[in-house]
Amino acid sequence: MATLKKASQTTQSIFNVIPKEFRISLAVIGGGFLAYKLYKKMNPSKEEVQEEQMEKEAKTIKDPTTGKTVTCSGKLSYSLSQYKAYAETLYDAFFKTMGTDESTVYSIINKMNNECDLRQLISDFGLRRQEWTFTDYSLDWFMRDELDEDELSYVNRILSTKKINYQF
Repeated sequence: MATLKKASQTTQSIFNVIPKEFRISLAVIGGGFLAYKLYKKMNPSKEEVQEEQMEKEAKTIKDPTTGKTVTCSGKLSYSLSQYKAYAETLYDAFFKTMGTDESTVYSIINKMNNECDLRQLISDFGLRRQEWTFTDYSLDWFMRDELDEDELSYVNRILSTKKINYQF
């Protein structure tokens, strides 16, 4: 108890050495900083809200082939609308050109930075109709159907170099 009283007196004497104006300024600045932090926590910016939303959505992605929700650890690299655009571009690469546009496929796969990115792309691709049929297939099926063995191997190498475990 005596040690605690002595420590309190020492702290008080050090505090009294600091000029009163400086102590008041320090209290005002500290209070302002705490008020700012509280305000930011209660009123996040649009970017912070979007980032939080993307992080939540990245954690649970629906697998179109099984219908199950896949949990993913990591963050999405792009906005959700960008994955939808990538999925459309991939589908067009399979059908809107003479043969498959492999360079477009490689380009999009190369933009996937982590497992969450790829899972989101697969989810947004969903199930799509194969040309001249009435059957819907996943991106996994399209990749295996439209790319030959060497091309598919190249796609899987791209994924491996990015430490993405998923393989087509």
